[in-house]
Amino acid sequence: MRQLPDVGWDPISVNHQLPLLSKLFVLYLIIVATLTLVRSAVLIRDLRSLGTVGRGEPQPNQGAEFTSLWADCWAKLQAMKRSVVLTFLLTVLVAADQARTDFVSVAVQKATGIASLSGGIAELFGIFALGILACVAIYAIYALCESVLIRRTTSRRGPLARMKTKVP
Repeated sequence: MRQLPDVGWDPISVNHQLPLLSKLFVLYLIIVATLTLVRSAVLIRDLRSLGTVGRGEPQPNQGAEFTSLWADCWAKLQAMKRSVVLTFLLTVLVAADQARTDFVSVAVQKATGIASLSGGIAELFGIFALGILACVAIYAIYALCESVLIRRTTSRRGPLARMKTKVP
């Protein structure tokens, strides 16, 4: 008896690319990650300079300088927090669009295999996980910088209060 060769799955013959919306979303995530790194570096520099305000002799405008720098840092932190929310909403939007596309293809094809549906859902969760990972990373940077800002604020209240009592 003659044996037939096993017919296997050839991964090279599968030529599947991400949808355009998913590609644009990955590009968005790269841009947001780069901007977050640059903004956090600037914010860390501002937080370090916030810690140096008030050292040495008290100056009459020292409180205003501290308040101005603190407000600037707080605004940068709030912008970072808004970017987390925007990234999360875009993640859900891209995942929902990809799920809609997958389910429409199932509805159009009369005989869709479980492998085709599973592959589409796996791709969907891959994009969703990437978006959530970006949200978590940005929020972690936000939380770290916010805790540093709060520590700097509470540590500066003492010298600012002393300065206000010394200035006539």
